[in-house]
Amino acid sequence: MIFASENASAVYRALGKCCQEVAPEGKWQWQCALLNGARLPVAASLREGFLSLECGAEITVGSPSMMKRAISANTCLHNGVKLVLDAASRCLRLHSDIAVLSELQLLARLQWSMDGLHHGTRLLACLCTDCTLSPELTEAAAPEHLHNLEEFIRDSNWQLAKRGPNEFAVELESDSAPPALVRIDERGIAASVELVRCSRPEGAVPDALTIYLLTVTRTTRLVRATRLSGNQDIFALQAGLPASSAAEELAHALAALSVAHRACAREANVLLNEAAARCYLAARDRSIDSQSNQ
Repeated sequence: MIFASENASAVYRALGKCCQEVAPEGKWQWQCALLNGARLPVAASLREGFLSLECGAEITVGSPSMMKRAISANTCLHNGVKLVLDAASRCLRLHSDIAVLSELQLLARLQWSMDGLHHGTRLLACLCTDCTLSPELTEAAAPEHLHNLEEFIRDSNWQLAKRGPNEFAVELESDSAPPALVRIDERGIAASVELVRCSRPEGAVPDALTIYLLTVTRTTRLVRATRLSGNQDIFALQAGLPASSAAEELAHALAALSVAHRACAREANVLLNEAAARCYLAARDRSIDSQSNQ
């Protein structure tokens, strides 16, 4: 592992290899540019051993339906990237976090995240045009990577119980959390924990939960908010890792899920109350509140 100023130097070198432009913006902060058919600005910052990336591409939320599509779209995003909400500007942005363990690992993870940001910009365009969002295929892992994942999951300090082929359950460090599910396949690792279920698709509750979770996950490392619709809307927290991950990265992801669940569970359960949800919407975003009640 690398520390302190060595971390910052390693990040600067890795950014220089992955970006066309890297300019310091403050202590351990950089403004970068990616070129992939178009110039894509990215703000990078290093804090407490984690590198955070926020993409300059953004869209302003114009309706509750766009917000719903955004949180649902998080399940389609690649490579640990997430859509988050800046509540002050009402803009949706792309964000990614990387646990910095070594310079070689950082470079590999940075390239992985940058690919995810490029994919995310295409998804943002779909949100703007109201076209159908669907998962895209990602590159499959080599068989030896999949084998390595199984090995270090079995050897993890977290108590994981096998539930099925390539699926494990783990108890998080959050008193009210159900077991988190850890799934592995050729695309890597997905760890998720259910937060709340909403049985009424109409009313203020789903909108309030969506705004709250997209806002709070802007500050939760490695963790994004998701919403799956069916007989009930299931709101969950999720972390994704590549197939070439180290055991320490899985530990960071499970710790991040624990922290995020502890931070979100109480508020999310309060927002299941329709009156509380309406008050929350009125305080946070009056325009969305008024539209959701029409």
